[in-house]
Amino acid sequence: MYFHKVLLFWCGGTLFAFGVGKFIAIRQLPEFTMEKLLLGICMVLILGVDFVFLLRYDRSETRQKENVKENLFRERTYDLERLCSFIQAVPIVGMDAPWGDGKSFLVNMIYQDEAMKKRFTFIQIDLLTCDLNEIESILLGEIERVLQKNGIYSFHGRKTGKLFKDFSLSNVFYNVLQEEGEGVSSTFIGFEKDVRRLDKDILIVFEDIDRIKDPDIVRKIFAIAEKLAGDKIHILYQYEFSNLPWNKAFLEKYIPYEVAVTELSFERIIVALWKKCGMQRVTGLKIEDVKYIMTASVSNVILTDIHELKKYALVLRPQRIAIRNVELYLNEFVLIYKMNERYRQKENAKWLAMILFIKHFLYEQMEQIKMGKLLSESLLLTYKNETFDVETLIGRYHANIYSENECIQIVEDPVNNPVIWIFAVLRYDFSIPKADRNDPRWFANESDGVMRRMQHNEQVNRFLWNIKGNGNSEYTDMEWLAKEICETVLNKGGNPRKKAWDKIWKDAFQMENEKNNGTVQLFGETAMLSAFKALYVTGISTENWIRMIKFYFVQEEAQAITVDMIENLNFVSLMNKDVLIAVARGFVQCKVVGNMNEQKAFARFLKNYLQAIWGLGYARRRGDWYIAGMYSEELLQKKEFVVEVLADYRRALQDGEQSALFTQMKEEFQLLVQFVDKLLAVIRHNRSLKAREMQCKTGEPRIVYEHDDLLRKLKKEVLNFDSVNEVEGATFIKELEQLYREGKLNPEEYRIIEELLLKKG
Repeated sequence: MYFHKVLLFWCGGTLFAFGVGKFIAIRQLPEFTMEKLLLGICMVLILGVDFVFLLRYDRSETRQKENVKENLFRERTYDLERLCSFIQAVPIVGMDAPWGDGKSFLVNMIYQDEAMKKRFTFIQIDLLTCDLNEIESILLGEIERVLQKNGIYSFHGRKTGKLFKDFSLSNVFYNVLQEEGEGVSSTFIGFEKDVRRLDKDILIVFEDIDRIKDPDIVRKIFAIAEKLAGDKIHILYQYEFSNLPWNKAFLEKYIPYEVAVTELSFERIIVALWKKCGMQRVTGLKIEDVKYIMTASVSNVILTDIHELKKYALVLRPQRIAIRNVELYLNEFVLIYKMNERYRQKENAKWLAMILFIKHFLYEQMEQIKMGKLLSESLLLTYKNETFDVETLIGRYHANIYSENECIQIVEDPVNNPVIWIFAVLRYDFSIPKADRNDPRWFANESDGVMRRMQHNEQVNRFLWNIKGNGNSEYTDMEWLAKEICETVLNKGGNPRKKAWDKIWKDAFQMENEKNNGTVQLFGETAMLSAFKALYVTGISTENWIRMIKFYFVQEEAQAITVDMIENLNFVSLMNKDVLIAVARGFVQCKVVGNMNEQKAFARFLKNYLQAIWGLGYARRRGDWYIAGMYSEELLQKKEFVVEVLADYRRALQDGEQSALFTQMKEEFQLLVQFVDKLLAVIRHNRSLKAREMQCKTGEPRIVYEHDDLLRKLKKEVLNFDSVNEVEGATFIKELEQLYREGKLNPEEYRIIEELLLKKG
């Protein structure tokens, strides 16, 4: 800054002199020229730019100093006042605060304080970077450096002694003047006399004495500092008392005065650091979503059938939070948020905030969570010297092994508090009902609510595993499948779409995905059913639903209305009318090959689609007759009742068609009338369709097809007939065509026979 001002004055003087010379020349030669004009403009511009730069530079320095003060927490201002007062009043002061809670910040503010700078020369000793066995020499060397900087060369210093000993005559005088047998103690006394000659006092700051493992070295530092401390030398120790191996009574012998740094709440620190860490640029996350994480009460999710626990409001056990911990927490949030698209979707920013909170402030519990292991199996409870998981607790309560009072005691135990809080804040679900394995099609008739609850638990596990290691996928298996279908299949057309579809399933089975996602296809479940379930549970856009429905209806397996088709279409989101219309348009083109009046899946289909027709406003009259959601699936399995309901729907849709004001609305009503007619045709068909069931024979499972006996008979015929005999082959194909036309074979069964024929050649 000083050099710049000198340069500015020099340039200004030179230009001024040059300008005066030119002025004189102009007076002598008054004619005006372009050269003189340009010269004058350049002089003005140079001086103007230099002046502006100097002004901005000076303001930036002032702003930096002001920012240091602005960044100081209000509470830290008062801590600084007390600390400075103590340091000036007494020789030895200790500053107690946890790591990262502002000790170094306060020391830096002391160094910048004008009153402290006038009173003290500062010596900072970083105990973690120096040789602790040479601590006496280091201290004396630092004091000697201060003395020499002020023009005082002590006979007790190492540098002064070396200087004298370099000359033989000086060596004689030095040995005479030096006290005989001078040791460390007398050296300190000698330095004390020399220090009194200084205009300023000395403040020696010892950093992080609590991080020195050897207590003897700490005692040694205390002893040395005690000898040095006095009117001219003051000592400041930084430490966290809880990490020192002594009690307060012992410590007061060496550190009689202590200033504890004010504890700041998590909310207070979050508010102060929010903008500094760039959190205001995060979408989908408010400051309220983060600052109340630690103090907000959450509902208990364990044993909610116990009345006392159901109303139990869970709050995380209080703990001191350091400023630096919170800053690291927010900085890591911003880093992951920026680099990973997954955490920028929907509500995932809130999930990221909660899981990173667990990582940064609940270390023990985060360490217990193992990658690939369910959260419910990783976090354990403790009771009477025994550890067990939450599901064991629930099981023991229902088996009357633990009483209600014991369960309440376990949940409220301070040791179990962080575990219970993690399950509660992540809304982990322990009450998901088990699938009805007596239903052979349980995977197709599974409740969408149950599927979403299971999906939520897997999502929690995936987020935790991903934060512990980025090689673990942040997507659940269903989310990954839905994402791949939307990105690699539905956005393509024609043959590439089918190739991409096949690749997805191959990669899933062989675990060749980018990360560690696997297949979601259950045993006995078709790939198409797994896909529809994944898309339904995870939620996709209306545009992708329409693409998926079109893709499905061009498949050969979707040419006839079978139980498989009904099961697939049960997992379509019907919140948008365009999706309903797309399903209806594909459905009415399919062939009716039998009724499914005894199938649970068909009753569910009727309920879903009739409710959608009513809910989207296509069929409405007075009363609730058309609200298919009021009907149970058992009621919708009664043929006569369903026919009556569908007939009434048909009349309502025809009324809508007649009163439609424009062509598109009229066409939609016409399509839905055809859809209802197709449903009536299915219900009235005289042949009953069966769903494929899983059977186990000699320990090996196999799929039982709709026309299983006929299919096995045809397989045998294919294996036995002579492929060279063209007449026999043509006759068999005609028979196959007749069976398919009569609905005795469905598309999937036809494809099986077709593949056998192609292999036979």
